[in-house]
Amino acid sequence: MVFKSLQVRNRTTVLHLYHTRPYKNKDAVAKNRLIRKSTIETKITKTDFGIN
Repeated sequence: MVFKSLQVRNRTTVLHLYHTRPYKNKDAVAKNRLIRKSTIETKITKTDFGIN
């Protein structure tokens, strides 16, 4: 069996199945907004955690 790769990003319709997001709640949203505000104010562009 031979497989050929094909780049389809931005060339096809994407189907996303609806699902609930139990991790999204008021506390999590508020915490995330504080992190984003701090990041903008301090102009941080890199982190010691995650992708550099």
